[in-house]
Amino acid sequence: MRKKIQDLVRGKFDYDRPALNVPGEPIVFEVLENSVYRGEFQIRSEDDREIRGLVECGNPHIICLTPQFDAACATVKFEYHAKELKAGCPDCGEFVIVSSSGEYKVPFQAQVIRYYCPSSIGKIKTLNDFSNLAKLNWEEALGVFQNPHFKELLPDEKTKMLYGGLCQYQCASHEMEEFLIGIGKKERNYFDVDMPYKKIDRARINREETITVTKSQWGYLDIRVSADGDFLEPGKTRLHSKDFTGKHAKLKFKVVPEKLHGGKNYGRILLETPFQTKEIRIMAMGEHVKRSDSEKRHQKEYSRFRLIEKYTDFCLGRMSRRKWAQDSCRILNDMIGQDHDNIWNHLFLCQVYCIAGQDKEAAETLERIQKLARDPQSPAVCYRDYLKSLLEEGEEDDREELLEETKDAWRRYRGHPVLFYMLLHLEGSWQNEERRYRELKKYLKKDCASPVFYLEAYRLLKEYPSLLNYMDEVEFRIFLWAARQQVLTDRMIQTVFESAVRVRGFHGRFFWLLGRCWKASPTMEAVKVICVYLIKNGRYGEAYFPWFVRGVEKELKIAGLYEAYMHSWHKKDGDIPEAVLKYFAGNPPLPSLLKTRLYAYLVRSRDRKKDKMAVYEPLIREFAFSQIQKGNINDELAEIYQWMSLQTDQEEWKKLQRAVADARKIVSPLAKFSKTVVLQDKGADRQSVPILKNTSYVRISDPEKCLLFEDTYGRRYYLKDGYRITRMFAGDTGEKSGGTNEKNSLEEQPDGTMALKRKLEEFADSIDCLDKEIQQAKEQNMDVSAYQEQLLVRMLFTEHFVPDHGDYFAAVCRQSDTAQIRDAYVSYFSWRYLLYEEKIPGEVFEYLEYSLTNQRILNRCCEMAMLKYLCRQSEWSEEQEELFVRFFEEQMEQGNGYPFYQDLPEKIKRKYMIHDCSYLYYIGLPHKKLLCRITVRDEEGERIIEKAAREPFEGMYVTVIRRFADEEIRYEFYETEGNVLKAAALPEIPWENMGMSRYRELNLLLKGRDGALGDLEYYAGLCDMTEHLFIPL
Repeated sequence: MRKKIQDLVRGKFDYDRPALNVPGEPIVFEVLENSVYRGEFQIRSEDDREIRGLVECGNPHIICLTPQFDAACATVKFEYHAKELKAGCPDCGEFVIVSSSGEYKVPFQAQVIRYYCPSSIGKIKTLNDFSNLAKLNWEEALGVFQNPHFKELLPDEKTKMLYGGLCQYQCASHEMEEFLIGIGKKERNYFDVDMPYKKIDRARINREETITVTKSQWGYLDIRVSADGDFLEPGKTRLHSKDFTGKHAKLKFKVVPEKLHGGKNYGRILLETPFQTKEIRIMAMGEHVKRSDSEKRHQKEYSRFRLIEKYTDFCLGRMSRRKWAQDSCRILNDMIGQDHDNIWNHLFLCQVYCIAGQDKEAAETLERIQKLARDPQSPAVCYRDYLKSLLEEGEEDDREELLEETKDAWRRYRGHPVLFYMLLHLEGSWQNEERRYRELKKYLKKDCASPVFYLEAYRLLKEYPSLLNYMDEVEFRIFLWAARQQVLTDRMIQTVFESAVRVRGFHGRFFWLLGRCWKASPTMEAVKVICVYLIKNGRYGEAYFPWFVRGVEKELKIAGLYEAYMHSWHKKDGDIPEAVLKYFAGNPPLPSLLKTRLYAYLVRSRDRKKDKMAVYEPLIREFAFSQIQKGNINDELAEIYQWMSLQTDQEEWKKLQRAVADARKIVSPLAKFSKTVVLQDKGADRQSVPILKNTSYVRISDPEKCLLFEDTYGRRYYLKDGYRITRMFAGDTGEKSGGTNEKNSLEEQPDGTMALKRKLEEFADSIDCLDKEIQQAKEQNMDVSAYQEQLLVRMLFTEHFVPDHGDYFAAVCRQSDTAQIRDAYVSYFSWRYLLYEEKIPGEVFEYLEYSLTNQRILNRCCEMAMLKYLCRQSEWSEEQEELFVRFFEEQMEQGNGYPFYQDLPEKIKRKYMIHDCSYLYYIGLPHKKLLCRITVRDEEGERIIEKAAREPFEGMYVTVIRRFADEEIRYEFYETEGNVLKAAALPEIPWENMGMSRYRELNLLLKGRDGALGDLEYYAGLCDMTEHLFIPL
């Protein structure tokens, strides 16, 4: 349409519009209830030229899938939605094709029919039939339930809502079970087991055991099966209805003997649904067998752990040498008793004797070791030689020899912890504290994480604090070890605090280390470091709240501290400190959830915090207004709204609370559900709200609502009871009849006005129907300016106009920003007036005169139409005369003549010397090369003149001739021989009635009459007078 308007404004007109072929007969089809019929029809241009247009339909059940086209042939596809239509209800309407070839109508007729699902018991026509089929054949009923036409059986909106809500994601046996429960055709299925306790003796260990599960009634049941106990293996993880024979199902499980320990093994099998949990306790007797290798290995590792623990306590001064030696010897002797051939147990015992100063016992132990040492190059032999050197205190040469022997073993067994321990004490260059610490770090990073070496590193850092400059990965592990041993030094603590700034991201172990550092040194700096670390990483909640409390109590200046406090605060934590309240009184940015928490606390404490409430009251009111307009609600917001209702005018409050008047709180004690789904009629949105702590907040505006509960697997359940629903905000909502509510919504307007407004908004009807609707809307004092403009554009596009289209043009002229539409309208009717003598509204010429007088640029067609209009006027105003002279003389200079020049007054004709001109014309398609054959018959005979016709305006062909008396003139326009486009004769001119002129007298002479001599004298006198009075320019 925009292109057509632009073409009209530019003066481009469609002289030869192709007709559009549309179906001649109405489109008749059948459609099932509440289903969709898809159809199509074709439209085609007569001469295969492309046509642009729109396809619309005012019937609310029709959706045009091909709303527009731009082709010589188009297939119009549509859908008919038989929603809310019952069988036997005929429906009809028409498609309106708004095209560049005009407006066309294609009627249609729809016949609504009903489909009944077939079954083995006959057609399913009611829900009773369906429930009877479900009792007899569940699988067949499921097929009916999944049929798209099943919804046609549903008698009311609530049942449809229930079906749609349950089957939103899938439509299977579970959904059918809940549907039957929801419509009251059956009760919920529960189950029981034949024995809650089962004892399995050793003789039955390798056999499968069976549990009998019995359900309460017919229908679907889905039970999840799990086992608590490694030795139990259920045969299935789920029990379905297919597993039941009648009302009974067999659940098999077996006991895995390899996973039993000696004696009694306890476990249980759990059978669960969202509404029920059954526990079958199992006791299985295991064989008393010798301890397995894994148990021996576990005992060995535990003994080594105790040995290292005792050594650590001794080195850290928490245990005396004598006590340590006694405990260590006892542990090692036990280990030797369990594994006598293990040389390492003897070597460690010798080491203990050496440290304890018991040289005799150490020497005796070394003698026993001689028999166990087999490989002379093994780490054990090197360690034995090292212990021997400790006892004998040999020469320096012996020490060097031992060092070389240890290095050779180290090269073969690189990474061995005992060899590394020996090198720490033998290598001379490693006795320097920096070198020793560097080698320890390198070894801890690559090879070993033994507490013995952490102890060595710790002792170095404690003795030489200057070794510690920053915290890397190894030092972090050293600090963790020291923190567990509660031996952190001041330098270590300071290093940890300095590193907190550089640590990226949150790490639980590092946070634990920070807490241990604070416990070792509870300073203000420690609290500040920890608070900054938590705020930087966005860690809030109950676990971190004590740190923010300490930060607030110490009045630390940390960005985001008070916000973090509010993030972590809960009303069970008591009063909010004054410093926090003072800070938030300035209304800094804070999430709505935290504002709700803070303001609800102030509302609850308003009697104790009167001074603070005076400051916060404007903030609370502003926040409450914004939240209530959004419709947000929870327990804390309800407290705020309740307080605000006491501070607000009641009439104003009635209007405000409408947004939350329908809020409800739903509490479900069943923890298996994750969402509450609310389905309600009256066009309300479907809500799916998460359940947090068994509570959800929803909005229910329809008393005929339908509530569903969704579990973590996405399956939905219908509950008749088992939950509690309470109104969040009680009181008059201002919705009762007889109230003072303003009637400014569509729902409160009369039905006729609503329907009319809806039709006009859709604007999908024929031009004549839309014209009638606009007139009706005007009678009801509706604003129709936008619709008038829209309809005028459509009329220009189709070139189909209603009788009072001039009124639409006048209405558009009164609107701003419609210049293009006005110019297009005037241009079109100027063209029709200029070429086809069409009667047009007087407002067009008024608009033309005003625009051209004020030097507005219009196309040439508008100028020529104005010239034609002026030629036919008997009197001109001064402005009209100026326009005439300007356009007429411009055309005379171009040599253009027009048929309407003959309508000019004789005075003007004589002035411009065209009084003797006749204009032969033909109106047709533009840009043709036409010839005009003129046949002149007079007293001398007949002669033929052929001239090329001029085209002064597109589609108008004109030939100018000068006539004399007694000439009979016939003419014809043609393009080729034999193809005459127009043939006509010129009427005789009444020369006697012409004004006095030499041309008149000459023609009268030629015509001949009595007294010819006197006429010649009269003509001669006129010639003399002309020569005397007029001088040629």
